[in-house]
Amino acid sequence: ADWEAAMELYMSIVRDMGDDHTYGGPKLQLKLWMGMTRVFFETGEYERAICGPGSMGIAMNRHYPGVHKYVALSEKASGDLTAAIRTASRAVLYEAPWDPDNKAENHALLNDLIAQRNESGSVTA
Repeated sequence: ADWEAAMELYMSIVRDMGDDHTYGGPKLQLKLWMGMTRVFFETGEYERAICGPGSMGIAMNRHYPGVHKYVALSEKASGDLTAAIRTASRAVLYEAPWDPDNKAENHALLNDLIAQRNESGSVTA
């Protein structure tokens, strides 16, 4: 995937938005933040994924399917497994409770993170 091109596209949308906080509507804005979060994750910019668009997306709608995923993966990749488990737990609790496939995906991510913590032998890893 061409992550640089993806980020350029997202940034052009942000520039088009300017100060218009209604631009494109909430669903487009949420997808924009989620897409930017994934790009930051894929390019190793974990802190930007977590503190920037990732947290904005979760704040916008914590029930939206997939909104927690790349935040949790970025937390894991940055070495904060405890935060990743906490974020994945929130995904299990809040994300699309009406969607059994999304719930199963979130449970799988959470179980994987817990297994990694248990393999490391650390409760706080």
